[in-house]
Amino acid sequence: FGVANGTARELKDIRNNVEHAEIKRKYGYIKWWYDSIKNSDGILVLNYDKNGIKNYIGGNTLIEIGFAHVNNKKVFLLNPIPKEAPYIDEIKAMVDVVLNRDLSKIG
Repeated sequence: FGVANGTARELKDIRNNVEHAEIKRKYGYIKWWYDSIKNSDGILVLNYDKNGIKNYIGGNTLIEIGFAHVNNKKVFLLNPIPKEAPYIDEIKAMVDVVLNRDLSKIG
């Protein structure tokens, strides 16, 4: 089980002016998440409001949704699909269940 919360020790390099992308590449974070998703039953996307966008889904999360989808894993969204995302059709094509904050729908 993995949770992305920005507290990984390696992310502290950001304070030392190291590019976030460089850290992701150096420590293999994207590959690590791919493997974690591949070895799971599915993913739960916690799409809270962010950057002034209701139910925000950013680039990394879209990639993770794609990883789950192509590996036939269930994709659950905690909140509805954001109306302001430029990739709404892609999200709709890959999400299995929109929970509307009802975790009992996971199963």
